[in-house]
Amino acid sequence: MAFPDPAPVPVQTNAFAIKTLPTQRARLFYHYDTFDPEIRQPFRAQIYLDHLQTILQPSVFRPRVVFDGKKNVWSSRQLFGDGGATFDVRLSSNPNSRSKPVAIRFNPVGAPIDVLSVINMVTNGQVISRQAEAVTILQAIVRQAPIMQQKTFNARSVFSSEGARVTGGAFDLWRGYFQSVRPAPGRMIVNVDISTGIVYAEKCLDAWAAAFLNPGQRQVNIRELSSLRPGEEKFKNLKNVLKGVRIKIDTPKQSQGARPIRSIIPQGGRYEFDMDGKMITEYYAKKYGKHLQYPDSFGVVMKEKPFRVVYPAEICFIDPGQLFKKKVPPHLMDEVLRFSSQPPAGRLSSIQRGIGGNFLSYSQSDFLSAANVMVDTTPINVKGKMLPPPSIQYGDVNVSPRAGSWNLVGRKFIEPGAFNDYVVVNFSAVPGDVVMNFVKNLAMCCADLGMAINKPKNQQPIVLNAQGLQKVWDEIAQYKPKLVLAVLPTNAAELRRALKVWGETFVGIPTQCVRENKIHNAGDQYNRNLAMKINTKLQGTNSAVQHPLNQNGFMAQPLMVVGADVGHAGAGINNQPSIASVVASYDRGFSKYMTSVSLQEPRTEIITDLTKMMFEAMKFFYMKNQPMYKFRIVFFRDGVSEGEYDQVVQYEIPAIQKAWAQFIKPFKEDPPLKLTYIVVGKRHHIRFFPPARVPPTAVDRSNNFTAGLVVDQGVIDPSISKNFYLQSHGGLKGTSRSSHYVVLHDDNQLKIDILEHMSFYLCHVYSRASRSVSIPAPVYYADVNIFLYHAAFMLTF
Repeated sequence: MAFPDPAPVPVQTNAFAIKTLPTQRARLFYHYDTFDPEIRQPFRAQIYLDHLQTILQPSVFRPRVVFDGKKNVWSSRQLFGDGGATFDVRLSSNPNSRSKPVAIRFNPVGAPIDVLSVINMVTNGQVISRQAEAVTILQAIVRQAPIMQQKTFNARSVFSSEGARVTGGAFDLWRGYFQSVRPAPGRMIVNVDISTGIVYAEKCLDAWAAAFLNPGQRQVNIRELSSLRPGEEKFKNLKNVLKGVRIKIDTPKQSQGARPIRSIIPQGGRYEFDMDGKMITEYYAKKYGKHLQYPDSFGVVMKEKPFRVVYPAEICFIDPGQLFKKKVPPHLMDEVLRFSSQPPAGRLSSIQRGIGGNFLSYSQSDFLSAANVMVDTTPINVKGKMLPPPSIQYGDVNVSPRAGSWNLVGRKFIEPGAFNDYVVVNFSAVPGDVVMNFVKNLAMCCADLGMAINKPKNQQPIVLNAQGLQKVWDEIAQYKPKLVLAVLPTNAAELRRALKVWGETFVGIPTQCVRENKIHNAGDQYNRNLAMKINTKLQGTNSAVQHPLNQNGFMAQPLMVVGADVGHAGAGINNQPSIASVVASYDRGFSKYMTSVSLQEPRTEIITDLTKMMFEAMKFFYMKNQPMYKFRIVFFRDGVSEGEYDQVVQYEIPAIQKAWAQFIKPFKEDPPLKLTYIVVGKRHHIRFFPPARVPPTAVDRSNNFTAGLVVDQGVIDPSISKNFYLQSHGGLKGTSRSSHYVVLHDDNQLKIDILEHMSFYLCHVYSRASRSVSIPAPVYYADVNIFLYHAAFMLTF
């Protein structure tokens, strides 16, 4: 089977080779559990451990151990006997100090591991039982020096206030460096990338709370906090976001160290002490001569037992450098994108400064030198290739994409729908006549693309009034439309979610939303892109991808492509179900799909109803392609991390096999299942940069590689025979991120070039855009379904 020859290109990466590994002297590592109970703040645990090693017991810890920030330490020599050891550590040298000692217990765990031998086998493609442990040890060695210098870090990244974006609101943005040690063919590498941390802004707590509850406002009124009451949404949100946040208490005669907030109460200054019934306002006035400015503002609970300890918010200050670990607040999203986006050259330059300077300390780290680990500071260069784009058919004309996009001017949809049975809703402040003029121009654009058009069923837009959304829904329903065209305010995520849920999950009416800022300057290209979305929602087909899979006999036997994903509720929400979505094609062009959605236990990544969902997909495919019941399946799975590969192999692949056995049972023949199962990963940090000598045709206007870059050597996983990175979309802003394709099962025995071309072509069949997307279309559709059903659950329950 012949494909167009891909053009070879040199590629620079953000991976750095580990030049030397632990030698004979330091190849054995001993694992110890420590910190019982575990210290919640990793940087505090690191301080106590370092104090023990450098001040209290330097002769015992030579060389110093490495620490994962939680409870695990590793030493390159055996420190104690089988019984381990315990040390009580105080940071203060004052024997009369009232501070409690922290018990650091070194409890031996398992047998020592020969890191050098394990790593040598792993980089040669072998799967070793202690592989993860060996990689974790190297990871700890590499990151030990940076986390000792910076107190703000998480499992993979270290952050600094240098170059921070102070927003003026409740959260600031800090830059950091992500580091991940991983195996590659023939060597170990360190993947280094730029990361962004959202941190609690260093403010007085009442000012912080006012900023949090009034996002985007430059002037906030602290006195508004006096009206906070339990049960109200604002109080709940504030309580949730502040729980566990460390604050410092500032009183006129003493300043205390940072401690975590347990809870909050309303009117903190009016709180009465249990012992004498005296209010906090009275206590501070009498003891310190301090009169609270905002006694009716909230207070923080720092301890519940044996008695409750409460402080008024105005004397509390946010301890700097604390990471906000929940979902990015909507008002901050654009700011985060602007702050984190860097063009390829700038991003690589920042990475190299971090490696070559003092921040990551690769050249100065005592921990690296003690373990004989050396990291090359020159980025790894690999050989990539540029896949030619497929031809896109519109009507009787073929279009050739350029840099991942194409123009619809002068084109016709292959199967145009009818834009003649719709209503217009206006939730914005745009005048009705302006909205209807926009709709008129949009309809003319739809007609140019071949769609039958008519005026909307309502002469003036339906508007939102004091009677609320239900009145709008009722008025729309009277017209019995096949589509709702809605104009929304520029920032109206909740309203858009409500409209989508009502239309597309409750009553089965497709909706098309338009932001009001697009109404006044909507050009021809915008209207055509909108028409693409409308046509697919009215059962039309926009285009077809013409690719070599059709021309080289590959499609002689029918093929069903599947996209699957599982979506979970936001961070910290554990009482809402996870949503599994499976989307399966049923036509030769991979442009038409059936959908199956299932609810499952919260935080469950495996698709528990996969047998039933795939059985439905197989039956639907057969119904649309009778009498053909012999077909192959290529299954693209999103949302699976490297640590979950074994789970999907053990559960999801057998579930699909079981579905096939049920499906094929009624037929006379019993053909075996031909399944190719591919994980598509987006949450990785490998990046690709065009070097100076790259051909100009391989670079787009954003200075990223143009769509079609494939890397299948140098930085791939050596333990999996078929895996590759594909950058299938054009760059828009910042540095483009490729997707990582990992083949975990392949009955079809597809060669890697077929998989690469097929994946790239499927990124061109997403019907709602005139550009290629970053993941195959069926995966994209599965993600869209999860958004809709998750929104429906949020609104219903």
